[in-house]
Amino acid sequence: MKFEKSTFEERYNKYWNDCVVKTDKNIRKQLAGIGFFQVGPDIEGLVTEYQQHVLNIISNLQRQQKSVPFEDSVYVEDYFKATKEQALTDLREYKKAIGVVTMLTVSLDLFISSVEGSEMRAGKQEAMVF
Repeated sequence: MKFEKSTFEERYNKYWNDCVVKTDKNIRKQLAGIGFFQVGPDIEGLVTEYQQHVLNIISNLQRQQKSVPFEDSVYVEDYFKATKEQALTDLREYKKAIGVVTMLTVSLDLFISSVEGSEMRAGKQEAMVF
């Protein structure tokens, strides 16, 4: 079974666009309006939501590739890396925009480290530890 142009890829893309992109836009809107030391619960909740969406995509793709590997494993690896890199870019931008050290920035550091360490291998799943 192939991943490229399959219903699996369509579902992942739809989930990314409907959940991750939507949450990212809300985070950026909130971050544009914050001042120094004004990181509120809205930002924290949105970042947590973003992290959960990214984790869902990464974990599900890893699990799928472990259980019934896709024939186009190089494409899946590239898809995984692109997803991971975009998430890391976004998360680093959020952290920079927040600017001050808070529980949220510490949480972002931990999540970024976990995502950076995640890998995609056919037949072998690397666990993400939080």
